[in-house]
Amino acid sequence: MWHMPMDIPAREGVGAVLICFWDQNHDGGLNRLARSLDISPSRPLGRADQESICALSRRTGMMYGLCSYRRESSAICRLWAAPTPEGHDAAKRLLTTALRQLDGPREVCLAAGPAELRVSSATRQWISQYFTKAVVEGGAKMVLTRMVEQQKAGQSFHYRCDRYEQWSRPECCPVCRGQQGPSDIVTVAELRHSWVEAGEQAQGTLFGKSHVLSKVHSVHLYDLSSADVAAFMGDVQQAARALHLVTGAVKINYEIHGNTVPHLHVHLFPRYLDDPFPSAPIDYRCTEPSPYAGSDSFSWFVDAFRRQLYDSGRGSH
Repeated sequence: MWHMPMDIPAREGVGAVLICFWDQNHDGGLNRLARSLDISPSRPLGRADQESICALSRRTGMMYGLCSYRRESSAICRLWAAPTPEGHDAAKRLLTTALRQLDGPREVCLAAGPAELRVSSATRQWISQYFTKAVVEGGAKMVLTRMVEQQKAGQSFHYRCDRYEQWSRPECCPVCRGQQGPSDIVTVAELRHSWVEAGEQAQGTLFGKSHVLSKVHSVHLYDLSSADVAAFMGDVQQAARALHLVTGAVKINYEIHGNTVPHLHVHLFPRYLDDPFPSAPIDYRCTEPSPYAGSDSFSWFVDAFRRQLYDSGRGSH
């Protein structure tokens, strides 16, 4: 989790409230672990060679569980939880989340020696349910393996929290560093406080789907000053008006996500009488079939959108 200063007391008291479900590190217990962790509120819980996630209740101020994993070797390293129903639930959710972070081209492994096998058979049974293969070697070692997922893993922080944390900082942000985005994305126009972009592989398969990308780095809208918010939203307003005129849509929907690229941007979704989401939210994961009848159709849209934006007097060449 991305924690705040208010969460640090729960982090510091972690050794007093959690018990071991699984620990491959043999480092003398969670109190030593708590002392070794970096508790800076600007980065996720973790050690130099591992990433860790924790379950913390803002209501009670207690930490109910912690799970560590090693992305490089695709392994689950430790699982600790409070000896309560809340802790048991937290352990399951943490393990699910850690396995999702390790989705990739390699199998995920959890190997346990005699010390870990002293946990109850019930604990071993529910942990084993998360893996596709379990091998017990002479009663002294159990190796749990989850095979590679066949479906493609996502790119949001739900799958790559390490990258998301890096990209949240201006010095690592791909937008701030001018790195090339997806190959189908083109810049329609540069406005005073933003760039307007669109892609031929339109999210939601909606003709004219676009987004407005802030020139000022911000992960949260509330991080901007009032003046910057007003300036950026003025660009969003102008882009939406131009998009409405070009597409003839019934309505323009506005969405702020930032779950994959945290740099502030607003999605603009034109909605039509015959769009595939009547009385429903847009499924932005749908990109096929393309709403454009070939590259000529997309080029026409980009040119018309650009012309409308510059004719409005807000575009800058």
